[in-house]
Amino acid sequence: MRGAGCYFRDAAVRPGARVDPRTEFGSRSVVWWVNGARAFAEPRGVGRAWQACLIVSLRT
Repeated sequence: MRGAGCYFRDAAVRPGARVDPRTEFGSRSVVWWVNGARAFAEPRGVGRAWQACLIVSLRT
């Protein structure tokens, strides 16, 4: 996703709702989940020294 954007739209993601985000960081892929539904996956994966900085933007 380098330099790209990806939006997840679902009726469960709305003002006042609770969401359960989950991310799986693997050596061969990274997968994002929202409320148990797979939202996005990319095939690059992460290296051993990789660090994450979570940024969540919720807009209506």
